Amino acid sequence: MSTYTRDKIASALYNHGPMTKKQLLATLPVTMRTVERGMRDLMTMGAVANIGTKPGTHESIYELIDIPSDATKEDPIPAMMDPNNPIGIDRMIEFLRDRGMDVVNAPKENKTTFISSADDYLGDEFRVGVISDTHLGSIDQQLTNLETMYDIFNDEGITHVLHSGDLMDGGHIYSGQEYRMFKQGVEQQVDYATKYYPKRSGITTHTISGNHDLSFKGVDVTRWLGDRRSDINYLGDYSRDITLGGVTFRLHHGARGASKARSGVLQQYIDNMRLKHDFDVLVLGHYHVTATLEEHNRTYGILPGCFQGQTEYIRRLGYDPDIGGSILKFRIDKNGNMLSRGRDWYAFDEILNDY
Repeated sequence: MSTYTRDKIASALYNHGPMTKKQLLATLPVTMRTVERGMRDLMTMGAVANIGTKPGTHESIYELIDIPSDATKEDPIPAMMDPNNPIGIDRMIEFLRDRGMDVVNAPKENKTTFISSADDYLGDEFRVGVISDTHLGSIDQQLTNLETMYDIFNDEGITHVLHSGDLMDGGHIYSGQEYRMFKQGVEQQVDYATKYYPKRSGITTHTISGNHDLSFKGVDVTRWLGDRRSDINYLGDYSRDITLGGVTFRLHHGARGASKARSGVLQQYIDNMRLKHDFDVLVLGHYHVTATLEEHNRTYGILPGCFQGQTEYIRRLGYDPDIGGSILKFRIDKNGNMLSRGRDWYAFDEILNDY
């Protein structure tokens, strides 16, 4: 099985405009048989010309393009779909994955989203809310507690909340997950989150997508939610930086189970990111537990907890979830140096059947 990235697919199939058949085949580093399968699927969804009928052989790939039979390999094929249409790319990837092609999300350059500088808060305390793993659509969601957390943010004058992924519960992550969900599929979960994810005037939630948000093939439900809700600022998938009050936060959604020593997983991620160490605070979602690492390689580390109750999956991993959210506090001097920092953790008891 050949593996190639989303970016290569997008570049090969969208960004070139009209391509010759030879150019198209040269851009896809896969076997001829796999290209045939992929091309048939692309044609089915209208990405290129209508599909041909001749059984696939090494030669017949050229006949899958509906152009005159006397055309040469250098003749252009129809232009591909709109390069600025990410939904089109997502649909194409979904088709390829469903047909057995191994498509991966390539690591993207982590561009920082700049919101405000230290100049906006000189001499004052800058505060930001932090949450993670809300898993809307799960019967174990903690929506009432999440609403209370946003009430606290509102009462405390918080205007920016950071969410480090798994805003929705997704699907097909672990065996039996479907029995722990009351909203199934993309549209049900996005509709539900659009209506019920907490909204407070003056508060913007900046979020990345986690593995649950990306579990529907070819669709990022968090991006879709951000398109629907003006108070949800979608930053990207898995790992993104955002600068608020002169402090650069890296929101990252991890993988694997939590370390028994909770600070250990924070140290590991900070060490792995050390080569491009351009952030002040790591907010590491996915683990459903809370911890604070005061200092490691000049970095402040946070495990933000979650707003999902105990699940069979988490129980099998051998730990209980920490339900709650945080307010982080910083003071920055005129040179951009961090004078102080702190964290207020707000813990909640699990509410059963909160859906």
